[in-house]
Amino acid sequence: MQDNQDLPPIECLQCFVAAATHLNFRRAAGSIALSPQAFSSRIRQLEELLGQALFARTTRTVALTSAGERFQLHARRIIKLVGACRGVVEGGDASPTQLTLGTRYELGRSWLAPALMKRREDRPSETVHLSFGDGPALQQRLVLGAIDAMVSSSRLENLPFDFEAVHDEEYRFVASPSLLATTPLRRARDLRNHTLLDEREDRPLFRYLQDSLRTDDWRFHSHVSLGTTRVIHDWVLAAKGVAVLPEYQVRTDLARGKLVQVLPRHALGKDSFRLIWRHGSALEPFLRSFATELRTYPLQ
Repeated sequence: MQDNQDLPPIECLQCFVAAATHLNFRRAAGSIALSPQAFSSRIRQLEELLGQALFARTTRTVALTSAGERFQLHARRIIKLVGACRGVVEGGDASPTQLTLGTRYELGRSWLAPALMKRREDRPSETVHLSFGDGPALQQRLVLGAIDAMVSSSRLENLPFDFEAVHDEEYRFVASPSLLATTPLRRARDLRNHTLLDEREDRPLFRYLQDSLRTDDWRFHSHVSLGTTRVIHDWVLAAKGVAVLPEYQVRTDLARGKLVQVLPRHALGKDSFRLIWRHGSALEPFLRSFATELRTYPLQ
């Protein structure tokens, strides 16, 4: 590279990191709110600038080339450094050495804790503490200042919070094949023969399906509140009921046939995981750059 005109645009690097993370261009494009066409254009621009193919693509698969593997670590570091520069410019040297982050246990265990472990390799001087709870409890802690920020998809209900979207959250209405073999569920009225498994009595997960049913005839035989999606997931696998669960949590089971999607013609609502903090927080510049970092870690 001879001059600054040959430097890769940061947006192209963000697209590359998203593609390297998801190994699926459509999903990666959605994770950073670009159309598939715009996303592919930026990848192509980066490859032309570098003179190297970074991905080996077929109609079904995406894989990093050897050049892409070598480039990946440096691209991730550049994005993190840009985020740090933004924080310094917007708020001075506002990077905290200690941060307390609230989240739901399942999300913390499967995604956030592993992401923070990887992050710590590059930022050993910063410590992020985790605090677990459900959405309402975390919001209360945030208002009281017991935590600095939270990662959640819960509704904010006009509270004095600011946020950055981190990942889209999709849902699937699922059941075990053995349950459906004995008790079919082909239409909304068949729900009355099944037990709904959900987090609480007000059925927060089922809401993502309820709006698309467009009928009042969605009553269940019974309802069991289980508190956490991890327990709900176990009960669905054991054929104890049907449930709406996050897509990332059931992705492998659907691929292996351990679970099947129910009423697939009914589109489920979508949400997003957000990094949320109190309005006016002195940590806002740091938290916005922190959200940028969190986007580079795929949900799992």
